[in-house]
Amino acid sequence: MKSNFFSVEKKNSDDFKNSFGDSMYHIFLFNGNGKIIIDFAEYTFHGRTVFFSSPYQNIQILSPNTIDVEVLNFHGDFYCIEFHKKEVACNGLLFNNVYLFPHFELSEKVYLEISDYFAKIQQIDHREDFSSSVLQSYLQLILAISSKEKNKLLPDKELIKDDFNELKSFQNLVEEHFLVEKTCPFMQTC
Repeated sequence: MKSNFFSVEKKNSDDFKNSFGDSMYHIFLFNGNGKIIIDFAEYTFHGRTVFFSSPYQNIQILSPNTIDVEVLNFHGDFYCIEFHKKEVACNGLLFNNVYLFPHFELSEKVYLEISDYFAKIQQIDHREDFSSSVLQSYLQLILAISSKEKNKLLPDKELIKDDFNELKSFQNLVEEHFLVEKTCPFMQTC
């Protein structure tokens, strides 16, 4: 199954030796050892790994041995992580956060569960009625499972939660008042 807005592909680490970036969000699933380079920052990985990238990030996956890589690609027009933030809490946790690690190791059970969803996605014909809803549901499950697993790994959840709450409060105020109050006097009183 492949479309311009959503696809799952089976590749190997040799396909990612050279840096690439595009307009898609990516979820990479693989088992092996090596390093990931994102915008010139290096991260090592060991074992069953899930890795998330945002549009236009420069990505390389380097491994001493060739490893199989499953890649789910989706465009923000297909599934907006900002719009669905309440359902899956992935914006800032899985994507779009330079302060948190972009990958983490999975248990065998969770790795196989996510891989199974990748396989189910590949079996869907995107031209069929309601296929977009089914694909979005599978993607939402993958994101929710990944958010749950990553949240378990965070050392000080309350501190991060407090930081996110302040940022989200500010963001909500900006979104609420921007269109009405974008005059200079209003901006000076803030």
